[in-house]
Amino acid sequence: MRKWAIQAVAMLAAACACAQMPFQLDPSFNTPQLAQVRLSSMLPFENGRTMIAGYDVNWAGIIIVSKLLASGAHDPSFSDIPLGHHHLQAWQDLFYSAHYLGVSRFDGNGNPDYTYGAPDSLGGMDYAGDYYLYPDGSIVLAGECYLTDTAQGFVGAGYVLTWLNPLGHLDTAHTPRRGNGNMAALSRRDDGSFLVSGFTPGFGQMVYDGHPVRDIFMVDSLGALDTTFHTTVNYGFATTLLPQPDGKTFACGYFMFDGDPDTMQIVRLMPDGELDTTFNNHLSMLYSSGIGPYTYASAYQLLPIGPDSLIIVGAFNSVDGVAHDCIALIDSTGHLLNEIFPPGSGARSYTDADGIHQEIRRIEPIPSGGYYICGAYHGYSDGANTDNSQWAMSRLYGLNVGIQEQTKPKEGLIQIYPNPATETIALGWDVWLHPSMFMVCDVTGREVMRGALVQGAHQTTVDVRALVSGTYCVRLFSGAQPLAVQRMVIGP
Repeated sequence: MRKWAIQAVAMLAAACACAQMPFQLDPSFNTPQLAQVRLSSMLPFENGRTMIAGYDVNWAGIIIVSKLLASGAHDPSFSDIPLGHHHLQAWQDLFYSAHYLGVSRFDGNGNPDYTYGAPDSLGGMDYAGDYYLYPDGSIVLAGECYLTDTAQGFVGAGYVLTWLNPLGHLDTAHTPRRGNGNMAALSRRDDGSFLVSGFTPGFGQMVYDGHPVRDIFMVDSLGALDTTFHTTVNYGFATTLLPQPDGKTFACGYFMFDGDPDTMQIVRLMPDGELDTTFNNHLSMLYSSGIGPYTYASAYQLLPIGPDSLIIVGAFNSVDGVAHDCIALIDSTGHLLNEIFPPGSGARSYTDADGIHQEIRRIEPIPSGGYYICGAYHGYSDGANTDNSQWAMSRLYGLNVGIQEQTKPKEGLIQIYPNPATETIALGWDVWLHPSMFMVCDVTGREVMRGALVQGAHQTTVDVRALVSGTYCVRLFSGAQPLAVQRMVIGP
């Protein structure tokens, strides 16, 4: 299971003569304007710019959406948006973000899409959780919504799964589902069903659609409870649910299970919800500050890297007794690897009026190569160098400086017909790619078009009449990870 990591060590040693190494800090990226900002989401672009969302104490504690240049400086062309919270997602040339009033949609300059939203039906949210964005722009929203749709009879609090159509109105094809929990995580599986995780105040018994459920459960595409899936989680909730092709699911967060006194931060579930005993579900993670807003270790995200390894980010200072500050690497069986992130590396803490902050919330591949991390921290060490000027967001070099770049897009996997084109193209891709979106860039690398793709499909039709004559690159992505690229010519 450690074959890839052993190969990586040898390749890293061979790369030592180079100025850059995989996951080494890129000091050219710096964000002093993010001092004491707590970021929860980011969306990297092909041109190196990045959209970010989080909690800004400099804006009197308002939760904001902003945009950065490739250097880390604020993008002056973007109008910062209050009420942005988390889970930024792109749709065509627009963007979504969830917050305590629901979901907002805006353009690439920060201008609100005033055609979106229906305040007469979605009155607000008591808890802003997760959401899934469909290719047509509709969403299913997890959290705790307050609805005011008297025409359809959906009125009051406690709606924990709510479907909105592409205009932001309640989707009449789906019935909003009620419960007593705050839904924190939502992940769609390949068959259209959803894994859901939540919690109740005081972590009591959670109820969904009139049925008692555990803190991780499954519903079908219409929101009906799947009673064949059953976990034994009795405390805690997931921050990320990561379904696997074999039907298993990685869950990270903070959990306790029936009959087990340990707290767990990373687990793998079988297709029926039971713990996978072939995985090290008892990886020890500790958070030592103990007096800040986070008094226990928690894992926030898992990112597969290479064929047999995963990066963990979260709020922790120790993994299996080894010092790792908020970022570490494990193998596919759940055991710690120290080769890429050496002991003592990671994000450093700072203190404000709310306490001690030290966490990495997200790690995202950059389409052009490398990785961004974000969270709440001041200073970052890659094991070789420490940069105490880093605030809330950093850029790490990619695998291509010492290891084969797993996120580099490949040519020859996309089919475009006709090419050259003038009006529409049939865009196809190899069946194993599973892209979630496409992007079209001009010869300068500037993004000119993007669109969501239907999971399970292998072809779509794209209207290119808005593009001027010239040469373009068409790229496919799975989330922020680039998969494939192909040249396209638009004729006169």
